[in-house]
Amino acid sequence: MATLQNEFTQFNEKIKLGTYDENSILRDKRDLLVTELRDALKNELVPNTDRALTFTKLDLGSYAMNTGIKPKNSDYDIDVGIIFDLTNDEYESNKLKQLVFDTLNKKPNRTVEFNRPCITVKYSDGYHVDLAVYANNNNDIHIAWGKRNSVENRCWFKADPKGLITWVADVSSEAEKRAQFRRCVRALKKWKENKFTDNGNAAPPSVGLTIQARNAFFTTPRKI
Repeated sequence: MATLQNEFTQFNEKIKLGTYDENSILRDKRDLLVTELRDALKNELVPNTDRALTFTKLDLGSYAMNTGIKPKNSDYDIDVGIIFDLTNDEYESNKLKQLVFDTLNKKPNRTVEFNRPCITVKYSDGYHVDLAVYANNNNDIHIAWGKRNSVENRCWFKADPKGLITWVADVSSEAEKRAQFRRCVRALKKWKENKFTDNGNAAPPSVGLTIQARNAFFTTPRKI
């Protein structure tokens, strides 16, 4: 049993995303975009008010949860939440996403995409940043959801990104159990990559795998 756990730990070391190499590049690209967005919007106002359109940044996804893996095709990504200080009725969700898209789509050497859950900025060197757009809505956070040219399913959708990160982090009070949980999540993500990448089937979202792992994780010691 101990030998199998050792093999599992070694496998985790091979697939997990590095802290100082790939992650540092992703952080730099994320910070560059956030700074660029903040500078570009410094004179923007919330519609029909005299309030500045401001936002806070929230790290999301595998970076925030420390569950990232090295991608098969060198398509490294990082998720960041852009939480605007406004309410749902002060800005139409799709228009606010469009504003973020237009602001970031002005420079060369990048491709900007308007996706249902986020604005994605892709770089030619195989890195991309996913920016999810939120309204703080008086601490009742909602995400701007929907495609650019689709009228249906375009809305402010209730979300709890901070709560999710905290819930995942609180899987156990013991460091080794938390580490084992992260190993399990990374293994599931690698399974997803191998199972779904090449055959065209719809892959389960990584956040879904993380939630399922969190729900199923044993609070008593459980080694593989």
